[in-house]
Amino acid sequence: MSTDRDLVVDAMEEAQRILAEHFAPGALHHPASTIHRLVMVLDRPDLTAALKRMKARNGLRTV
Repeated sequence: MSTDRDLVVDAMEEAQRILAEHFAPGALHHPASTIHRLVMVLDRPDLTAALKRMKARNGLRTV
């Protein structure tokens, strides 16, 4: 089972990979597809719940 930190780090790493692919030299740029992929990675109930728990435990603030 993944920890909250693992979920957040994994999602951030995946989001970074998606952006790197989008901006890679010679890559075909499809902004709508990139945004869709980012939403699928970042707008997940388990990730949202993990962030809420981390905020409650550590006093993290979102901006």
